[in-house]
Amino acid sequence: PLSLKASEKTMRYLCIICGFIYDEAKGCPAEGVPPGTTWENVPQDWCCPDCGATKRDFEMIPCMKVKLTTSYETSLSLTGPCGVLEAVI
Repeated sequence: PLSLKASEKTMRYLCIICGFIYDEAKGCPAEGVPPGTTWENVPQDWCCPDCGATKRDFEMIPCMKVKLTTSYETSLSLTGPCGVLEAVI
């Protein structure tokens, strides 16, 4: 039998101008924002590193990481809609 289990919820923010994605887990170290920095704690004057858009030009993309397991001990990690979805079973 297959089972599907939510393992981790991450928050990502999409720049509606250029498509850059700010991932709270990764931060933006090159711009002075360390990994693990929540969106609320990103400085108000921070700008998109790709196009210079302000924080107001970002929209939240909630993502749920899930793990799919089978009785054959095959596992598959899925991330969406802000990641690539691939499956080989």
